Amino acid sequence: MKYLLDTNICIHLFRGKFNLIEKFQEINLDDCAISEITLAELMFGAENSSNPKKNFKIIDSFSEQIRILPIFNAIQIYASEKVRLRKKGKND
Repeated sequence: MKYLLDTNICIHLFRGKFNLIEKFQEINLDDCAISEITLAELMFGAENSSNPKKNFKIIDSFSEQIRILPIFNAIQIYASEKVRLRKKGKND
């Protein structure tokens, strides 16, 4: 995997903005992934939209084509790294 896509990139892709469709045609979708958090945010956006049925269909189609990375195993790493960075004076 070379690219971990965030929620905003996925939304821009769905909306056909910034020539992302063409850019994704240049790279292999097998080199891309989203996290479970991104999928959850996309689902929330669809549920909250004026046309949930249409948006869920888009997300379902997309999620069948891309790798979805689980975050459960990353939670402890996140906690440890955040503590390490705070001790170094980097609060973000």
